[in-house]
Amino acid sequence: MAREALMTLDMSAYSHKISEVLQLFEKAGWHTGYDGTEYLPLGDDGMFEWEKAKLGKDEFIHIIDLKQTEGETVSVILYFEDSDRGITFLADSTESILLGLDVNRKTIDGEYTDASWYIMNIVARLERCGYIAEKYDYNEVIG
Repeated sequence: MAREALMTLDMSAYSHKISEVLQLFEKAGWHTGYDGTEYLPLGDDGMFEWEKAKLGKDEFIHIIDLKQTEGETVSVILYFEDSDRGITFLADSTESILLGLDVNRKTIDGEYTDASWYIMNIVARLERCGYIAEKYDYNEVIG
């Protein structure tokens, strides 16, 4: 059976700008990848047609800000430090950020998501960088 692990965060107390939240993730050790950024481009109309491109930091922030202004879902793949572990970051606002724990998912016994690893490397690291986790949820779905 397939497993899907998700985490949701309300980061609106930190910022209302998704680009500022993504910069905090970067400060906490999560980056867009060394060989290019995987993201949903501006004007994708909810089609979820991912693109991969080498983007400068200013260009990336500009795209994120435009997508938020246009009411589009911001979606980008983030990788942890120098590992192949990653998350899919999806947000329409900073009040409800959905993280798919789905890129080379860290597991226990090869099956169960290692929730403590994600809490330590997402929530705890964000807190050390200035975000106070007023609320976060973790869910694992089997199906």
